[in-house]
Amino acid sequence: RGLTFGEAMRDSRIIRIAIANLALATVGSGISVHLVPVIADAGADRTAAVQIAASAGLAGLVGKLLVGWLLDRYQGSLIPWASFAIAALAHFLLLGTLGSNTALAAGAMFLGFASGAGLQVTTYLVTRYAGLKNFGAIFGTISSMMMAGTALGPVIAGQVFDSSGSYAPLLMTAIPVVLACSFMFVGLGPYPKFASM
Repeated sequence: RGLTFGEAMRDSRIIRIAIANLALATVGSGISVHLVPVIADAGADRTAAVQIAASAGLAGLVGKLLVGWLLDRYQGSLIPWASFAIAALAHFLLLGTLGSNTALAAGAMFLGFASGAGLQVTTYLVTRYAGLKNFGAIFGTISSMMMAGTALGPVIAGQVFDSSGSYAPLLMTAIPVVLACSFMFVGLGPYPKFASM
């Protein structure tokens, strides 16, 4: 049961999910790949930056498991919204404005959590809003867009640093981008019921 590929590409909910994931992947990969220098740029010494960045991986695992568990039990916009919006808080903390390694560690962990949760949320929502009939083609298209963003993000982040000498402009741009994308998951509506074949 589910949408045809053509129907999915015209469905506003699938389009919102796809566009949000393209932007989130671009921003997320740009910061994640440069995470150690981002943390160092915020004031941590290099050794501490490496240790702080390592915490993001563990938080990503927690994000996958916790959000997957929640999605199986609760429908609605809050879980998808929060799963992505938490990255905005991460970017704020990674600016180093609070002046402590503890805040930077929290930022890295929130970023890892959002990264881990993101793919779970996207996969789950596509199965619910597009169905399973053409899931491979539909999710393959969305994940290809995500991979394009993942490839572009680190290049853009590097260019921002080379032109400005700091990662702060990248992080300040990422905050509204992530928030805007997270709100694209709000109001998707109830899961459709697809007719039997």
